[in-house]
Amino acid sequence: MKAALFALSCLMLIACLEIEQPVHAYFCAAESCTEVFVQQIRNAKSEVKCAFYHLNDERLMAAITEKARDVSSRIIIDEDYIKDFDASFARARHSKGLMHDKFCVIDNQLVLTGSFNPVEGSDLRDANNVILMNSSGIARAYEKEFDELWSGTESAGGFKGRQAYAYFCPEDRCAEKVLTAIGEAKNSIYFMTYSFTDREIALALIMQKNLDVRGIIDGQQASSSVMGWLDFQGIDVIKDTNPGLMHHKVFIIDNETVITGSYNPTENGNRYNDENLVLIKDKRVAEAYLNEFERLWSRTDDNKR
Repeated sequence: MKAALFALSCLMLIACLEIEQPVHAYFCAAESCTEVFVQQIRNAKSEVKCAFYHLNDERLMAAITEKARDVSSRIIIDEDYIKDFDASFARARHSKGLMHDKFCVIDNQLVLTGSFNPVEGSDLRDANNVILMNSSGIARAYEKEFDELWSGTESAGGFKGRQAYAYFCPEDRCAEKVLTAIGEAKNSIYFMTYSFTDREIALALIMQKNLDVRGIIDGQQASSSVMGWLDFQGIDVIKDTNPGLMHHKVFIIDNETVITGSYNPTENGNRYNDENLVLIKDKRVAEAYLNEFERLWSRTDDNKR
């Protein structure tokens, strides 16, 4: 009976998310985010498209280069870091902001995204997340964005399923999507943000302070962030001062909705950078992110606030 109910719930989830397999979330440095990308690229059968702000991890570069001998492969890197990966199938993205994306689309079906920049040492040092989605609909949206980055064009329009949404900014207005999710919260809002300077999003959190609102901001970024204002207004927010970066860009709403991707709530993230943001309404995914939040929260002592 339990097996039948589980199968039914999976079928319902697949219908809602329009995916062929459940969403998987990975957290480094507890897990190897590099290895997640490496394994999926090695398994590619027809095509690999990746957009990375910065790529110099030797394992991932080797996996991409090897796979490029067998399948169509294209890589986009921010213009400041293209020198680190000299390959005929790699191209620099030139824009007024950063090409800040971190995603791969594999075989027109799999999408990997999150906060992880595949640079040497980050895998073992920094707190990041990678989310793996098996969805032709989401893959089409990410492929469209990749092709626009490759050609230098830009147009609005992400992916909207019943429980999964993908947005590409600045054209899709990432800040508005975060503001809407915060405004619709009923019980709790938890956030883990590397950089957080957007005062409108901060105000939205303050307006919801009757809920359970808690946040973690990277220790190196805290002094230039909205942390002081949030704290003054009664929001329970702490800075992570452990070794390495607290590089997540995550909001968890009501323990059932997760917002993640490359987007930091900042002016540059809102207006200038190429960013991607995915919103997933799935309690199982939210639980995984909540566990990561609680892990980071518990490792930060009161004297580090």
